[in-house]
Amino acid sequence: MICKNTFTINDLEKELYKKYPEISETENDFMFNEKIISRLKTFESNNIKDGDVLILNQKEKLNK
Repeated sequence: MICKNTFTINDLEKELYKKYPEISETENDFMFNEKIISRLKTFESNNIKDGDVLILNQKEKLNK
């Protein structure tokens, strides 16, 4: 997905859940350079640049 450097991981997460609602039923972390990314910081604050790849780490299904 294409994101602005002012987007937060929360912004990305909302868009992903719209497109892939099934992943909203799991506990998820986003990782970059083998570290969990802060959801509240912008891409720029997390030092994520154009072309960098983020990994979605799905842990387990949430109880609903």
